[in-house]
Amino acid sequence: MNRDGSVGAVAEALGLHRNTVRYRMQQISELSGYDPNVTSDRVQLWIALSALELG
Repeated sequence: MNRDGSVGAVAEALGLHRNTVRYRMQQISELSGYDPNVTSDRVQLWIALSALELG
């Protein structure tokens, strides 16, 4: 899903409230040490998730 970092677009696509998406983004940041709102961190997270999918 490509929503260009738009919290509103992600919330709408997932049927969630915007604050729920923001909370989950905060949780990702706290658990991983990477902030999904920062482009370079978002790239690192994407690479890590892609590597997991490859097995």
